[in-house]
Amino acid sequence: MSEVKSIDEVMEESSGAGESSREATESDTLLYHEVQESRLCAMHCLNAVLQGPYFSEVDLAGLAERLDQQEQQMMLEAGADSSHYLDFVAEGSSNVAADGNFSIQVLSFALENLNLQCVPLESPRALLARSNPQQETAFICHLQVR
Repeated sequence: MSEVKSIDEVMEESSGAGESSREATESDTLLYHEVQESRLCAMHCLNAVLQGPYFSEVDLAGLAERLDQQEQQMMLEAGADSSHYLDFVAEGSSNVAADGNFSIQVLSFALENLNLQCVPLESPRALLARSNPQQETAFICHLQVR
């Protein structure tokens, strides 16, 4: 189960101090943070961006399954005997890995269900975000180590 912590609790844990290094005031806001579980980076990322427990592993797995079904239907249009369809079926899901990693398509689909969008920074649609990033609500960053 994910744990909700205040910014003071996160700061306490990171500093190792038993007491908060600052006094809480009414104007303090909480920072939603989930402790990393397994390889559920996408779930933790979405919930951190949205600042609440909006998605569970089960929710994202359901969205991945829906995407898989849509992709399978599109591939089936080429024919059940086509090499493309047979290769697609043999590969299994590209939207969720056995270790719990979800694809960017699943993240985008999840955000679309909340009327939000995930736009790649290199996209022409992200021109304003690149030129004026402080006007954006949030960014999702993923470091791919090669």
